[in-house]
Amino acid sequence: MQAVKSSGARLPFADKSFDAVIASDVMEHVKPESRRCVIKEALRVSRKVVVVGYPSGSKAFAADQELRARYLKRKKAVPVWLNEHMMYPFPNGDLFSELDAGWTVRKIPNEDIVFHQRLMRLEMYSLFSKILSLGLRVMPGLIERFLKRKDREPSYRKIFVLSRQS
Repeated sequence: MQAVKSSGARLPFADKSFDAVIASDVMEHVKPESRRCVIKEALRVSRKVVVVGYPSGSKAFAADQELRARYLKRKKAVPVWLNEHMMYPFPNGDLFSELDAGWTVRKIPNEDIVFHQRLMRLEMYSLFSKILSLGLRVMPGLIERFLKRKDREPSYRKIFVLSRQS
């Protein structure tokens, strides 16, 4: 695999270059006025499917504001990603309201927002992070089943699966 550095709004690939395009936890870092362009480019270079996942909506944004305040109150270093999350309001599902004909959208909730808040608070503690890391190595199937049960509304993140109709 070769790394390519470019703007998401101007990908250096021909139309329909890839079977699938994935943009995971990217859109919340993109300026609101550029988000539709990034989606349009992902659709342009995909032959079949585009998967886009991101923290979605004002409740998710408020959850991250609260988490950042906790870091500051505890005088802990705020993770870079969390500071970046504060730059722009989180997108919602309206990014896909003006798709070209031939594309369908399926929305999947990812990570119940209350569960997400609790998990992020716990991750502030290194002991919890070590225990979680060990659990993922020792019993990944069990943890995966548990986490899948937390994929419900109201969710912190939304995953959008865009499929090209044949």
